[in-house]
Amino acid sequence: MIAAPPGLEPAMELDRRNLSPQKETVRRFYKEMWDHADVRLIPEIFHPDFTFRGSLGPVLVGHSQFADYVRWVTDSLEHYTSDILDLVEEGNRVSGKLRFHGIHRKPLFGRPPTGQHVWWHGAPIFVFRDGKIEDLWVLGDIHGLIGRLDQSTNAPPEFKSEYASNQAEPRARDRRLVGSASESPPEVATAHHQSEPGFATRAIHHAYNPADHHGAVSHPVYFTSTYAFQSVADNDAAAALGGKLYAREHNPTTELLEARLANLEGAEAGLVLASGMAAVGALTLSLLSQGDELIVHRTLYSNTTAMMEQGLPRLGIKVVPVDLNNPTNLDAAVTPRSRAVYFETPVNPTGDVLDIADIAARARRAGLLVLVDGTFASPALQRPLQHGADIVLHSLTKYINGHGDLLGGALLGKGELIARIHGQGLRFMTGAALSPMASSLVLRGLKTLPLRMERHGSNALAIARMLDAHSAVAWVNYPFLPSHPRHAIARKQMSSGSGMMSFGLRGGFDAARNMLDNLKVITLAVSLGDVETLIMHPASIVRARQTVRPEAKLQSGVGDDLIRLSVGLEDEADLLHDLKQSLDRL
Repeated sequence: MIAAPPGLEPAMELDRRNLSPQKETVRRFYKEMWDHADVRLIPEIFHPDFTFRGSLGPVLVGHSQFADYVRWVTDSLEHYTSDILDLVEEGNRVSGKLRFHGIHRKPLFGRPPTGQHVWWHGAPIFVFRDGKIEDLWVLGDIHGLIGRLDQSTNAPPEFKSEYASNQAEPRARDRRLVGSASESPPEVATAHHQSEPGFATRAIHHAYNPADHHGAVSHPVYFTSTYAFQSVADNDAAAALGGKLYAREHNPTTELLEARLANLEGAEAGLVLASGMAAVGALTLSLLSQGDELIVHRTLYSNTTAMMEQGLPRLGIKVVPVDLNNPTNLDAAVTPRSRAVYFETPVNPTGDVLDIADIAARARRAGLLVLVDGTFASPALQRPLQHGADIVLHSLTKYINGHGDLLGGALLGKGELIARIHGQGLRFMTGAALSPMASSLVLRGLKTLPLRMERHGSNALAIARMLDAHSAVAWVNYPFLPSHPRHAIARKQMSSGSGMMSFGLRGGFDAARNMLDNLKVITLAVSLGDVETLIMHPASIVRARQTVRPEAKLQSGVGDDLIRLSVGLEDEADLLHDLKQSLDRL
């Protein structure tokens, strides 16, 4: 039995034994709980179009006993956590559509099948006036909660106006307040002590609780292709959730990775696939149809270029390359058939940076989706969704995994779009599911991503400075050099530089080949983002490939002299010495 603290009348007493384990009791439980607490919930919170996912931890403002009240409600929820989890899991889509994580944020499902969900990272805040709880505020993510409520015609106008005024702003790292009053009460910052953990903490812990897995500190890996059910009714219930029957569409290890990546990127949802190119294929095939036009930056990863030049046109999709270094070029490329703009930043292989916010603003005015490949930076350094992107693509093979031992891709962004790609691009267009073992390895890599990116960046900046001063080097493209012409753009949208750069030698093509042959520590290899420093000369590879692929050519904006360098985690002095001794021999 749990009673409300004195002063909050009528006292609330709930007996756990009175809760029948039937799905229809879920909504009744919450209604009874809040009614007894004399709390007026905003009706639209229970609008049937939305599913809420989060943990409840109320904060009271303006009441002398708010600490006791918080403890009381927390204890109440703790007392009923197991019942609530059982009830919600059984009656997932009951009236009110409330999906509840539980006190310990126990994940029930990895990805809602319909995309109609809200990632509720905050907590309800009850504001007292004249002894009554008059207003409910929500402490949380403005682009998550408000972004979904804005799509409802019944959403409160205060939510809509707040959402509209913040569309162009970065996601709120300081967990901004949204509610029905005109100003946020100053007491909230001190009343709420459970702010969202930092990036590194979430990269290690998000969406996983050892208590839910027999105390195992490391996540389990689910090696299974299919799932058993105790009854036909159970089978029906899983089928009604979408792909909860078969491992192509549902695997708990993979869904943990998707949830963690989405959280780190600041996305509503995520989808992982078998490779970066599988992500490109699933993305474009799901969102584009015959007769559509896709605007792309003139320079892309070589195999993405092949998809744009050879793959999509065969399906009747027109690809329009433009130079997005000048975002105004996008305006002239838009036609009534344009559906999206796709670009990388930093760009592969040059390392150029494109202005995400400027391009996204122009795309939004034209009604285009904004699709950004952020592989060269990773979410540790850059989060394009903050600057207006709709979907971010990553090759997990690179920095996010970071160890050069698997292939993988990810798509992160708006829930509705990710659900569409999951239901089409993954389910039947590509079938390119990431294996649970690969998902586990990426989860391992994520845990050290922030530390690795710091070392990649510090090593790269030292190398860029050395190359910039060497007499054999004609040019260096590393945007975090203060002298770089796009340095201001890089600093605006990236927290620091990654390990990626390109440079050219005064001796051109032949000097590049000689320089690579003289290296002792640095590894000659394609790919990037590994702990090892990797170097490649695209022009040499293209010329060699032309013997079997006559159509092979360098991407637009890539010259014969360009050398791509992926700086690893070795000692800075060793890398500098290796590059310098090789350059000195030219």
